[in-house]
Amino acid sequence: MSSDSIPNPTQDALLRSSIDRSLRHPVMFFMTSGAAWLAVSIILGIISSAKVHSPHFLDGCAWLTYGRVFPAHINALVYGWGFQAAFAVIIWLMARLSRQECRSAGIILTAGHIWNLAVSMGVIGILSGNGTGMPWMEFPSFTWPVLLATGLAAERVTALLRKRSVRMAGGLLVILFGIWTLPGPHQHWLMGH
Repeated sequence: MSSDSIPNPTQDALLRSSIDRSLRHPVMFFMTSGAAWLAVSIILGIISSAKVHSPHFLDGCAWLTYGRVFPAHINALVYGWGFQAAFAVIIWLMARLSRQECRSAGIILTAGHIWNLAVSMGVIGILSGNGTGMPWMEFPSFTWPVLLATGLAAERVTALLRKRSVRMAGGLLVILFGIWTLPGPHQHWLMGH
């Protein structure tokens, strides 16, 4: 084993520190946005739960019927909180495992804002009665092209791997596959519905 493969502990710590510093804004943006969507989802979940026990709760508002609030709750939870928390972890893991600093935080942040816009449009679309009725994919069809814009972020994360000069680990391949198979209309076919 050559001495080149053993990293200097000081240099390794500096590299990890610079990677974390380069990802500070994108990771915190996705975690903060995810936490905000979690709060929205909890509120919608409480309303839908109250509607199950007392169907006349908030009866005068068509936007707050159980058939609209429950799908909005699930989709806000999955696409608002779950995916954004996953994005934060994936971005951090990909940079750490590839040992590359993030040089395109702006593009990742832009993709995050686009994602939040699409989730907002989707939740409002469901509450207004324009949901698709497909379980876990009730967002109106006009939101899916916007959600697929996250390809910008996936491409930037993939760019980290292109710079890598060593062999790609299996874990990176699994993460990369997960990024490129994010939600979209194609999932309806994949899930066999």
